[in-house]
Amino acid sequence: MQGELFTETLRRSWRTALYWGLALGFISLFTVAFVQDMDALKQYQELFKTMPAGLLAALGMDISREMTPESFINLAVFAQLVMIMPIYGIVAGLSLTSNDEDEGIMDMVLTAPVARWRVIVERFAAFCVFIVLIALLNHLGVWLGGTFLTSLPLDMNKLAVASLSLIPLMIFTAALTALIATLVKRRTVAIGLAVLIVIISYFLDTLGAAATDSIVGALRPLSYFRYYDSANIMFEGVQPLNLLILLGGAALMIAAAVYRWERRDVGL
Repeated sequence: MQGELFTETLRRSWRTALYWGLALGFISLFTVAFVQDMDALKQYQELFKTMPAGLLAALGMDISREMTPESFINLAVFAQLVMIMPIYGIVAGLSLTSNDEDEGIMDMVLTAPVARWRVIVERFAAFCVFIVLIALLNHLGVWLGGTFLTSLPLDMNKLAVASLSLIPLMIFTAALTALIATLVKRRTVAIGLAVLIVIISYFLDTLGAAATDSIVGALRPLSYFRYYDSANIMFEGVQPLNLLILLGGAALMIAAAVYRWERRDVGL
């Protein structure tokens, strides 16, 4: 029977994804409600004018553009989610193979008449469903806060696009972690490498945005965070090339993880 690993992963892990989505949704709800009206927004805008341009760029703000309610929500909500949501991507990537292998369960899984590639592909598909669920619940919090708890004139279509654009970022992180987990045998090493790469990539993006004329700025395209730019999404919409880079890169890494997993001596 095809798909049993997919459904089993959904059954085992849906609660964790639900808790993640609800927690992020509540955080986003109350963050959106923090600024009640345009007068308060103007006060924040005056405060931001006193801050260094490099720092604002690192936070995802373009001072050449007028601050809008949506750009403030980008700074208050989405700039923080970019640091939080990849954590779930790491959790998802480890759950494909590394967790079961480290706990000695994978030997039992592989004794079933299931092709090895399905362990990664079906579980990865299930976690992609969870990632979409988390993004939707987070946006529900944004929508509730923007609709009922603030008088800011928010464009919910722009905020919805920014929320859903977090999905490719998380999928890329999950695929990256899954590949690392097939390259190294110890879960602790896989966690350390995944976290290190995510941190380096994040700071390469933020520092590169703040110092565009430096060597860090030149290296910024190497950061996959570079291809999730919620500020530009607010003003210009989704960039198809960035979407292709993230999802295409994730697909290539999952293919590489499958190739490696097919040739791994599990449990040794």
